Parts: sequence; structure tokens; C-alpha cells
Amino acid sequence: AVVLAQAQDPLSRVPSVLVPSGLPYSIMGASGSKGFHDAVASVSPWYTQVQIDNQSTTPVVVWLARDPDHPSPHDAVEHEVPPQSIYAISSGWLREPRATLLMRTDVNTAKIIRMPNTSRLVVSLQPHGLKVESEDKVVFEDYPDPGDVQGHDTIPMVLRHESFHDRPPSGELPRNSVAREAARDVTISAPTTEEPRTNQGVTN
Repeated sequence: AVVLAQAQDPLSRVPSVLVPSGLPYSIMGASGSKGFHDAVASVSPWYTQVQIDNQSTTPVVVWLARDPDHPSPHDAVEHEVPPQSIYAISSGWLREPRATLLMRTDVNTAKIIRMPNTSRLVVSLQPHGLKVESEDKVVFEDYPDPGDVQGHDTIPMVLRHESFHDRPPSGELPRNSVAREAARDVTISAPTTEEPRTNQGVTN
């Protein structure tokens, strides 16, 4: 049976409420330097409510970005969607009415997901990660640094000895990795007849 989960606030001091549709959600709490933004969002008269339909057998991590123009997991509220459940997320907004989410989908891919009010995102398993789709007007974009978006490994990934940790954030990659990749693309041509043959140990 599908369980309807309640979105947990990162700080328990902000109470959960019920929206008219009967789906529970909670208001983003204020924390640290993000407090002012969250406080303003919490009193905004405009709210976007979206649903995450997690049909997989593993919990799914979804990041609700505070800045829709520059979404980052470092400036986002973390939500964990239980397996085989429908999870409601609500976000107050002032400029961008769509909820902007971040989600890791496989080792080398993370998605920016822009969801309008009342839309639903369906999450299911695929061999190397998670499949995300929607029948609503949801926009999917590739996040430029997949390793920066954390997520839970799925059972099929574990069985294949794969992990999201196999790709770290770009800032943690070795500095010479770009040079190493470029060196692999360099091909050395064979010497022509006009060139000296000294490299073959022959002297005239």
C-alpha cells in the first residue's frame, strides 16, 4: 500500500499544517545565514506544493533549492522521501512560482527539476540509478556537477558495485585529471622518410 508521507521541517520548532487538499506539508525553517530568506518565504502568501511519488524500494534524497537562479545543494533544504510513498513538499516564493529541486539520478548525472504548483514527480528504479519523469509541465535540466548532489545508492547499484560516491564533487577531483584526459587524446605520428633515422640507432 502507498503511504502518504509528511514533509519534515529541518527544524522541528516550525509546526506542520494541512493544506486544503488534505496533503500535509511543513514550512521551511530558518537556520544560520539562511534565516532571513526562510523567514520571508515562510510568511509569503504564495505557496507552491508539489508531490514526489517514490515508487522505488529505497529512500530518495531531494534538495529544495532556495535560489532558483543558482540552485545548489549547499543552499537548499534536504528532504528524504520514504520508499513507496507519496511525499508532499511546499515552498513559499516571491519571484519564481516553480519549486526548484535537485536530485542525483546516477553516478554521472544529477538533475535540476523545476515543478509548477500541484505537479507530481514519479521516481522509479533503473539499472544504474533512478528514473525521474512527470506527466505535468515539469522542466528537467542537467546539473553541472553531479558529484556535488548527494543521494542514496539503490539496491541495483549496490548489486553492480556502483555508488554515487564513485564520482566526487569536481572540487575534489585531482588537479591533473584534465591534463591527463587531454594527454590520452594526443596521437604521435610515425617518422616520415625525410626525417633523420637517428631514433632507430642507424648512423651514416
